Amino acid sequence: MHRFLNGYTTYLNCPATCTTSNIIYAMTCPCGHYDYVDSTAKTLADAMAYHREHGNRIIHEKLTGSPLFRGSQIDPDEREKEMVNQMRLYQHSARCPEALRSFLDCNPMYWCFIPLPVDEAATENAANRPGNSTTDPNLDAVIATTAVDNHRVPNYLDNVPLPPTPYAFSYRQIKQQRLFFERFVTSSIHYRPYIKLDLYNIAIIAVLPNDCSMILRYIIETLFIIHGETKLNMICPLGGNAEKRYGRPYNLHWCDNLNNSSM
Repeated sequence: MHRFLNGYTTYLNCPATCTTSNIIYAMTCPCGHYDYVDSTAKTLADAMAYHREHGNRIIHEKLTGSPLFRGSQIDPDEREKEMVNQMRLYQHSARCPEALRSFLDCNPMYWCFIPLPVDEAATENAANRPGNSTTDPNLDAVIATTAVDNHRVPNYLDNVPLPPTPYAFSYRQIKQQRLFFERFVTSSIHYRPYIKLDLYNIAIIAVLPNDCSMILRYIIETLFIIHGETKLNMICPLGGNAEKRYGRPYNLHWCDNLNNSSM
């Protein structure tokens, strides 16, 4: 049984596992306010790997302001990434406090890209003036020994998105951002600076016959979207634009209630 956030309930038509193919599945954000429906001719494990790859990549790119791809040639997957980047599913997880907190728990080096409330940043800055040592001597030692003369680092720093009002980066965070990019530019182009994790809870909601056509699968998927009123699908039940019906898939003040208690 699966219950959508609007209360619509569906019952799985037969037993299924992560290796069952030709399925329709639902994704629910841990925040409990957004869900999504999708289908695949492959398995749930394949679908989870796909969403894991793009979801974590987009969080990295939203926080740092720069693409993950660093190859010398054109990114062969650029067109697919541009399309995926526009999906409400990934726009939400990249700005949802609950999803971000899970990502940050596994990847604490990204906390320096989470702005602080202005008064909190000012308090830090009062003790850490530009050019002075940070309150963490270990951080200063690492910066001193890993500094690289690379023109790409200032470019990366310039691309970090400006914090929303009323938030700001502290001097300490800016130092940590520089250290992050110094390590990033000297690593392999295949290196991922983050640990990938599942950002949504996923459940199979229907198993289709092996000879089911793609068109029929999409029709059944659409019926689930309509009945479940899933806010992250691009399809709007009554036609028109999903954003007009459900609003933006994230809060513009996305860093509200995000804080690193271990700092």
